[in-house]
Amino acid sequence: MRTWSCATDSSSSAEQVWATTRQTFLTQVVGPHLESLCRAFALEGGASVFHEQPAEIGSGTVNDPGNRTQIDIDVVALAAPQANAPRRIVSLGEAKWGEVIGHHHLKRLETARDLLGKKGYDTESTVLALYGGAGFTDELTATTVTDDQCR
Repeated sequence: MRTWSCATDSSSSAEQVWATTRQTFLTQVVGPHLESLCRAFALEGGASVFHEQPAEIGSGTVNDPGNRTQIDIDVVALAAPQANAPRRIVSLGEAKWGEVIGHHHLKRLETARDLLGKKGYDTESTVLALYGGAGFTDELTATTVTDDQCR
């Protein structure tokens, strides 16, 4: 922010600086902070939200070879490892600050869950969680009412 310090001396300049840096601030500061808060929430409130307390929380990327892309997962909640059993994924989550979350976000999580299941993870009871700062589409809200594995 030093490069803008001289420009913020007057209120009109400050408004101009904010207009040009706002999007960068939201994507590089606010977005990652929201993701961190969502991971903390999943760890602290996991038992009540997912009906099971996660043993480990993080984030990750799932390779999607069919679409030749990767799916970023903002919140990954894992169950405690069990001997001679595949690692169980309690929840996969997507966090968005300035974007209304819609059905396509849910579809990405479903694709990631299915790909992880093919890789040997236990995804039978994985909860797909959507964390939104700007809200959710009506279509998505209707879907989550009838789907016990989506929150």
